[in-house]
Amino acid sequence: MIVPTTYVSAVALAILAFLCWGSWVNTFRLAGKWRFELYYYDFTFGVVFAALAAAFTFGSLGTELSFSDNFLIAGKLKMAAGFGAGLVINLAGFLLLAAVSVAGFSVALPLGMGIAIIVSAVWRALSGSSGGAEVWIGLVLVLLAVLVDAIAWLLDAPSRKPILMEEPLPAPRGVRVTARPKPVRPSGAKGIALSVAGGILLGAFSPLSSWAREGDNGLGPYSLILLMAGGIFVSTFIYNVYFLNLPVQGQALGMLQYFKGSVKQHLLGLLGGAIWCAGLTCILVEQNAPRQVRPGAILGFGMIQAAPLLAALWGLFAWQEFRGAAAALKGMLLAVFVLFAAGILMIGRAS
Repeated sequence: MIVPTTYVSAVALAILAFLCWGSWVNTFRLAGKWRFELYYYDFTFGVVFAALAAAFTFGSLGTELSFSDNFLIAGKLKMAAGFGAGLVINLAGFLLLAAVSVAGFSVALPLGMGIAIIVSAVWRALSGSSGGAEVWIGLVLVLLAVLVDAIAWLLDAPSRKPILMEEPLPAPRGVRVTARPKPVRPSGAKGIALSVAGGILLGAFSPLSSWAREGDNGLGPYSLILLMAGGIFVSTFIYNVYFLNLPVQGQALGMLQYFKGSVKQHLLGLLGGAIWCAGLTCILVEQNAPRQVRPGAILGFGMIQAAPLLAALWGLFAWQEFRGAAAALKGMLLAVFVLFAAGILMIGRAS
């Protein structure tokens, strides 16, 4: 397999991961009124295709152990953990994308990732690796960013324009339709709850994937991404039974509605999954680089953890999510950026 052997290549991977994880969600918005439950099928296919491509190219070339050889020596529990990591991060992805559909990029992703950073740090502390005072100061700053982000959304949600529900499903023959569904406004509490739940699961994913890579019988990055893609593929069809029948907003959908999407919508879903998978692969490969060539914690850790800030910038400036908001709300959003970035820098300095 191919891993970075120079400082420049390791930094390039961190930057690419930042760009991929901060930008993939644009494909969901570009898909228009396509519901996230249906988008997620194509997203999953894109993840699987990208994981297979990475494993059979970069994971099979070079002088290091190939991904297929790694499977021969990897422990069964490590492989199970890799598959389980896919189950966990996929449910986190469902919840975060549901939060995006309710509250937008600039709220859901910084809030969810902030919670994930806090959960990961608490897990490390319980495992005996507290990281010192700087880590805890950084976590307090991230927590403040999360709280300010949530308050800004709670204040802004009631003033948002109603979100028009999708066209209702055709009524059975002979049944007279007397009323159309009323447009609904975004729910402040729902967007926050989905973001927090997704963030908790995303934080739990980190120690699980780290354990799967530890030791002489641990998984390499390309083996791990392939097993995770398998977990994502299997679990999507399970999780989506719930999300289709008990949607976070709008009407319940049948799985066959997926086939009513346009070619553009399906391609955007595939592209989104491929970009997301490319970002995660870059993270895993960068973390597998020799210690002497890996970028410093501020650049490596900070670049990856700052991805939701890039997503928030897309939401604020490209998609105008807080267009027309009061000056005080815009000031709160600026505070979110400053607090989040400062928190990441503090944690990175101590890592």
